[in-house]
Amino acid sequence: MLGEYFDTSSTVMLIASFGASCSLIFGAPDLPVSQPRNVILGHFIAGLTGVAVHHLIAVPFEVWMAIPVGVSASVV
Repeated sequence: MLGEYFDTSSTVMLIASFGASCSLIFGAPDLPVSQPRNVILGHFIAGLTGVAVHHLIAVPFEVWMAIPVGVSASVV
């Protein structure tokens, strides 16, 4: 039913991202990286960077160029 509205191929990458965050949060909860503020802000900033790069690069040029630039910018 939800397949009509959402692209199911992109959910795999979302699950992998949350899996890595969950392993940090539950595996080492005392580390500064595992604090909820850092995790939530990190996901928000990475998402905002991805959307910004998509609008700046993928719309006028090609999507294949926006993907590595967006990932590189969100990691930095």
